[in-house]
Amino acid sequence: MDLIEAVREAGVVTRILRAERQDDAVFYALNEKAVNIATEFDVSFQNTTYYYHRDTIRM
Repeated sequence: MDLIEAVREAGVVTRILRAERQDDAVFYALNEKAVNIATEFDVSFQNTTYYYHRDTIRM
């Protein structure tokens, strides 16, 4: 029974993560945090086209 419960819980986690990936607020918050960290370490972004074409990326 524990294995079945683990599979169900994994499904719940998968649904939550997929929902968060589709939420623009989560994306932009993570992006802003990444930019802040990069700025702290003086890292510049060479290729930002990913952010403009985010809707075409599917994982």
